[in-house]
This record gives sequence, C-alpha cells and structure tokens, in this order.
Amino acid sequence: MTWFSDALRSAHRLSNSISVFRNLWWLLLAVGGGGVVAWRLGRAGGWYLTVGTVLAVLGVVTLAAGIVMMRRASIAPYTWESAEYVYRFDGDDPRRQVQLTKIKIRANRDDVAFFRNRYYWTGQGESRLLPLNGHRVVAERVAMDSQRRYYYVLLDRPLNRGDTAVIQIRQELFDEERTFQPVLAKSLNEPVGRLTLRVIYPAGLEPRHVVARELVRSRNPEADWRTVHERDAEIESTGETTEAIFVANDPRTGRRYALYWGPWGNYTKTT
Repeated sequence: MTWFSDALRSAHRLSNSISVFRNLWWLLLAVGGGGVVAWRLGRAGGWYLTVGTVLAVLGVVTLAAGIVMMRRASIAPYTWESAEYVYRFDGDDPRRQVQLTKIKIRANRDDVAFFRNRYYWTGQGESRLLPLNGHRVVAERVAMDSQRRYYYVLLDRPLNRGDTAVIQIRQELFDEERTFQPVLAKSLNEPVGRLTLRVIYPAGLEPRHVVARELVRSRNPEADWRTVHERDAEIESTGETTEAIFVANDPRTGRRYALYWGPWGNYTKTT
C-alpha cells in the first residue's frame, strides 16, 4: 500500500495547492478593488492624499484578506456528528474479535473526498479493515512512535459544505498472542457530538464488573491518563450475550472515554 499512500499524499498536496491559488486570486482581486476605490477617493485631494489613501486602503484590505485566508485554512474539512464503536467476541474462540465502527460526518467545505481515522489495538495478530457502505479504505499506515494505526477512506462521493455521510467499517481481528487488554476506549482529538461505546460478551465470558470512565491527560510522567469521572456501565443481557454500554453526549475534546472490565481471567483461560 506504500504507492497508494504516496498517491494519497500527492492528492492532498494538489488539493492544498489549488486552495492556495484560489485564495491568492481572491486576495489580488480584493487588493486591486481596494486600490481602484482609493484612487477615485483621492483624486480630488491631490497627489499626496491619493498615495496616502491608496496605501492605507491597501493595508486594511490586505490585513482583512489575510485574516480570512487564515481562518479558512484552519477549518477542519468535516465535523464528527456522532461515533459508535461496537466490540464483539466470538463465542467459540474469543481471540476472534470484531469491531464495528459507525461515524457520521458533516462537511465544513466543498469537495471533501477523504475521511481519516485511527486506532490502537492491544492484541497481537491479524487485523483487517472492511468498509460496509460503498466507501473504500485506500491507505493504511502505522505511527512508529505510538504504534497507532491510521487509515484513509475514499468516500463514495465528494461532499459539499453541509452534506453528511456515514462511514461504516468492520474490523476483523485475531489475537493470536492473547495480549488483548480488557478495555474499549476512544481518545478525542476532534469534537464529536455523541460518542457510544458498546462491548458484547458471549455467555460464559462476561466479566464480573464493567466501569465507564472519563479521563484527562495526567501530569504524572508515569501515567498517561487520570480518571475524572467513573460509574458503573449500563448492562443489558439476553441470556446468550451480555452487553456493556457507555454513551457520552457532547463529550469533551482532548479527553478519553472508555469501558474497563479488568482483571478478566475468563479470557486467558479460554482455549
């Protein structure tokens, strides 16, 4: 997938270049228009007044145009309206796991064609990403410093400002080395309107206790996160499965939301 990652980065660079040229065009148009207005206003006041007026107007117009361009560049291409993560363990072999991800986004500008997400899996073994609703995963990469995995999704159609899309991803996992840690967590680097975490355990593998936690970055160098809120997770049971649920409305950016159920001896004892 290396060549595809390079192609994707090239596409992003081309898109950014087009945006830069478009912004420069609007800047030149604004400056030119301001110059014409200043010249007409200053004609009656003599040469010195004309030059002074032109310089003043051009300065104001350039400053205003620069502020507008910077604000446009700082706007994210889309906003996460909701995100749902459902994690399920196979009843016959809990090392086989499936995560279903469903994310709704709203475009903040025109021509939004790609979606990016990341994940970190504590298991060791196979991992496959399968888009479910017409979109395509076109590139994946691993950050060497954190071992987080990033993936890029090509939307089935480009979004214009205000358009919405739902990205659904099925992730099939096999924890061959049994290193999976009993937690499902999402760290928010971007605003999300509503976050839902669900873990589904087969009969006989349900933990004794599941807690829902909200965490912030810790100032302690020996700990990455510090719990600020904790409560028992909502539990639903059908007899065949037990489901733990954590719903966060208007979660805060920069925080981590998680379901914890360790220690989990049932998992390590399975064959």
